[in-house]
Amino acid sequence: MKYLEKIKTQLGILIFLQIILLVVLFAFNMEKIAIALLLIMILDGGMLVWIVYTVQKSKKQEDHRINQLLGQEASQIFEYGQVGLLTYDEQFNITWASELFFHRHLNLVGKKLTSFLPNIGDLFVEEVDVIHGNCDNRIYEVKRCDNGNLLYVKDITDYQSLQDKMYKNRLVLGIMHLDNYRDYSAFEDENRMAQLNVHLRQPIIDWAHDNGIIVRRLKSDQFLIVLDEEIYEKLVKQRFDILQKIRQNAQSVDANITLSMGIARGEGSLAQLDELSSELLELAQSRGGDQVASKNINGEVIFYGGKSESSNSRSRVRVRVMAQAIKEIIDDSNNIFIVGHQNTDFDCMGACLGLSKMIQAYGKETYIVAKDTKIESHLDQALKANMPALSKNHHFISEEMGLKLAGGNDLVLIVDHHDPEQSSASELVKKVRNSIVIDHHRRTSQFIDKPLLVYLESSASSTCELVSELIAYQPIRIGINDVEATFMYAGMLVDTNRFRSHTTFRTFEACALLKKWGANIHIAEQMLDEDVQTFEKRTLIYQNSFIYKDNIYISVVDDQVIEQSILAMGADTLLDVKGIEASFVIGKTSNKTIGISARSKGNINVQIIMESLNGGGHFAAAAAQFNDTDTQEVLKLLESKIDIYLDKEVKEHESNTN
Repeated sequence: MKYLEKIKTQLGILIFLQIILLVVLFAFNMEKIAIALLLIMILDGGMLVWIVYTVQKSKKQEDHRINQLLGQEASQIFEYGQVGLLTYDEQFNITWASELFFHRHLNLVGKKLTSFLPNIGDLFVEEVDVIHGNCDNRIYEVKRCDNGNLLYVKDITDYQSLQDKMYKNRLVLGIMHLDNYRDYSAFEDENRMAQLNVHLRQPIIDWAHDNGIIVRRLKSDQFLIVLDEEIYEKLVKQRFDILQKIRQNAQSVDANITLSMGIARGEGSLAQLDELSSELLELAQSRGGDQVASKNINGEVIFYGGKSESSNSRSRVRVRVMAQAIKEIIDDSNNIFIVGHQNTDFDCMGACLGLSKMIQAYGKETYIVAKDTKIESHLDQALKANMPALSKNHHFISEEMGLKLAGGNDLVLIVDHHDPEQSSASELVKKVRNSIVIDHHRRTSQFIDKPLLVYLESSASSTCELVSELIAYQPIRIGINDVEATFMYAGMLVDTNRFRSHTTFRTFEACALLKKWGANIHIAEQMLDEDVQTFEKRTLIYQNSFIYKDNIYISVVDDQVIEQSILAMGADTLLDVKGIEASFVIGKTSNKTIGISARSKGNINVQIIMESLNGGGHFAAAAAQFNDTDTQEVLKLLESKIDIYLDKEVKEHESNTN
C-alpha cells in the first residue's frame, strides 16, 4: 500500500504537467499532438482513480483485519480503555490514527509524531520503552511496538490524578523537641516557666494550626506531629520557619533553647515511621539541634536549618553514666581495638592513648590500630620522637594484625569519627561485631552500623576533651603519664586553634585535668611548631588566596601536595582577616586526592556547605575530600555550593521578615 501511495503522488504530478503541456500545444495549433496527449491523460486519470480506489479499499481491509483480530467491538474496547493506535512512516509522519484521536478532535494524520507529544522522540533516540507526555490537558502513556511502525497510546490522566492525590495525602510523621528546655524547667521558677511556655510552646501550637498539622504533646519538651505530603511540601517551601521563630523567641527572653525535628515519610507502616522519626530526631540533636532531619524511608536524609552553633547540653550526670556504661562493656569484652580516622591527627591519637590507658587499667588486652596508616606529619614526628616511652604502655598494630587477632567477643572503639568510610581500619570495624563510637563531630547520615554505645557530643571542643572527662569519672585511678597527657593537650590545641574557637568552660576544665596529669604545655607547642617546608606551604596558601562574595576567602594551591592539616592551618589564618566571615582552602593532599578545609566565624555554616560536597565537620570547622579530579573543578563546585547556600540564606531571611 505504501508503494501505491508513492505512485499516486507521482501520477498526480505527471497529470498536472500534462495539463500544462496540453494548453501549450493548443495554443500553438498542434492539434494532433494535443489529441494524442489527451488520450494519454485519460489513461493516466483512469489509473489514478484505480489507485485511489485501491488505497481506500486497502485501508478498509486493514480496519477490517483489526476488527477480525480484536473483534467487532474493538473500537468500543479501545474507547472504554482510553487506548489509541498510531502508525507512522519512515519520516515519522503519522499515517493513520485510531478513533480515540478522532473523538478528541486531534487531527494527527499527515503530521509529525512530535506534533502530538514533543518528547515522543525519546522512544527512538533514547533507551526507553515508555514515555509520558501532555496534550490538551490530558496525560498519555506511549509505548513503541517492537515490530512495525506502530505506537500504543493510553490516556492515564485519571490514573495520574489519583496517584498524585494519593501521594499528597500520604502520611508524614514527625517528632519535635525543644532543646535544653528540661534544663530550664529543672531550675527556673513557675513565673519564668510560664513566660517560656508563652514564647515557645504556644508558637508551636499556632504554627501547627495555621498549616493544618495535628500536634500532640508527648512530654514537657516534646511534641508529636501528623501531617501529609502536601503540607510537608509547603513547610519545605517555607524552609521550616518555625525554627527561626523559636530561636528568636528564646533569645528575646534570654533563653538558650532551640527546636529540633525528625520527620519520617514514605510508604511504610506506622511502626516504621514512628521508629524512623525517633532516629531522625536523635540525628538532628546529635548534629547540634536547631534543625530538621527529614527522610523518605527509601531515600537519603535531608537537613533543614542548623543556623546556630551546638549548645553545651551535656551534663556531668551524662558523662558519669557514659563512663559507667563504657566500663561495663569493656568488662564483658575480650580483646579491645582502638581505631582512629584516616590521616590521623593529634586529637585522634591523643584520645586513642587516653582510652588505651583507661582500658588497660581494667586488665584488658588493648591495641591501637595505627601502624601502616596515614598520619599527619607533625604527629608522625612526635610519635617517632616519643615511641620508646609510648611503646612501653601501648600496643600499636596494623589493621592486618588486628584482623588476625579479632575474635567473636572482641570490641572496637571508633574514635574521633563515626563514618565507617573514614576509618583507618575499615575492614576491622566491619569484622568486629561490637563497637563503641566516641566522637565530637556533628553526626552525618553515614554512621557505624549498630554500635553498642554512642557518645557523640558536638558541643565538645575535641575528642580529647571527652576522653579526659571519661577518665576522670572512672571508679578506679587511671595512671595517665606526662607523655600521654601532653599528646592529649596537643590534640585540644589543634582542634580549638589554640583555644580561639569552639571552646566552653568544660574545655578548660579538661585542660586543667591534663595539666594535673603532667601535660607539658611547652612540649605540646613544640610538637606543633612549623618546619621550613610547612611555613613555605602556608605562605603559598596566602599567596594564592582571593576574596569571594565580599566576605569569603578562598585559596587554591595546585602546584604541590599539601597535607590536610596545613590546609586547616591556612584556613584558620585566613579567617583572622578583618571582615572575612568564612575561609576555604583547596589543595592536593596526594597525587589523586583534593582536599578542602573550611572555617567560619559563626555567621556562615561551613558544615552545610561541606556536607553538600559529601564532607562534614562542625558549624565553624569542616572539610571535604575528592578523588580523581583537579583543583579548578573542585573550585567551580565549591563556588556553586557557596552560591546555593547564600541564596537560600537570603530567601529564608526574606521569608522571615515578611
